[in-house]
Amino acid sequence: MSKIIERFVADQLTAFLSSSYKSPSTQSRFREYHSTIDCFVTYTSCLILLDFSKAFDTINHDIVRMKLQYLGLGAMSLIFFTISLIGLKEWLIYFSVAQKHPKIIFDNYEFRMRHMKSSNKTLWICTQDKNKCKVRIQSSGNRLLIKNIAHNHVPTFNVAHPGRGLSGHYIVVTIVGDVDGQPTDNDSETTLEAIVGIKKTLEIMNARLRNIELTINSKFHNPQGGIKNEISKLLPVESLEKLEELELRIQNESDRESLFQVLQYIGGTSEKSCVVRCIEKLLSNQCGMFCSWTGKKGNFKIKDLESVQVVKDAVRISFPQIKDDVFERAIRSWLQFAKLRHDRGKK
Repeated sequence: MSKIIERFVADQLTAFLSSSYKSPSTQSRFREYHSTIDCFVTYTSCLILLDFSKAFDTINHDIVRMKLQYLGLGAMSLIFFTISLIGLKEWLIYFSVAQKHPKIIFDNYEFRMRHMKSSNKTLWICTQDKNKCKVRIQSSGNRLLIKNIAHNHVPTFNVAHPGRGLSGHYIVVTIVGDVDGQPTDNDSETTLEAIVGIKKTLEIMNARLRNIELTINSKFHNPQGGIKNEISKLLPVESLEKLEELELRIQNESDRESLFQVLQYIGGTSEKSCVVRCIEKLLSNQCGMFCSWTGKKGNFKIKDLESVQVVKDAVRISFPQIKDDVFERAIRSWLQFAKLRHDRGKK
């Protein structure tokens, strides 16, 4: 059925173009036995066919508008076509009989015949090359769209008025560029507006990046003075009393951040190495020999200390995927041999 309808429409269109001398003699697409897809779509890449016959009676205007937008129409042109396509009723003379609500064929597009016939707001352009078609669309004397579909080429103009065929009224319209292929004032204005918008966006992005850099530098540049030096003087902690004093100090957010800054740059060749190096920076062997992870055998429990949590946060800067059990085993092992290391250090 679809092929029969295609042939029916193609015959009407070919007859109209031939009888009206609208089809160039060298045009290869409007020939017998060519598919309607070739004739209508491939020919222009953006073809609108109107045939007010009874063969087709429905059209989804939202799909039409979306298709026009997909094909490259600008915002102003879309407004123009939306107004022309949606919510309007026209009278047609169909074989001397007045009709309301003209029906649309070929599953595509509807236009206001009065606009097309009286003011020629849309021009149909046909060239010898099927890939070189342009059109100029105007409204109220202002050019709304100049669009070059395929190539920059100077076409031959043919204005296609609505005509009478075998069974109805139809018109072919392509939507694309201008005769000389040169950009119009509207194109230049649109381009300039886009450039200005991009420039403003880049300025905003640069400003935000500068703020981010300043924040990072102020927090994580590892400064050598100020609060960090005050915390550094307490490290490594030599006694349990000093450890408790440190715990009290880092309840203050700025002091906690200072301790974090000291530890985060220590690093290591592995997860365990990083944990050991950080805990050595925090605790001396003399203090560590009186500590244990869970506080067994009367030792000082460090599992829940805020300073140990800071160590974990610092290690995860270098090793984000470190597991809690790896962190715990590394500290347990270090604490286990703290007394041995302390005794060896005395010799």
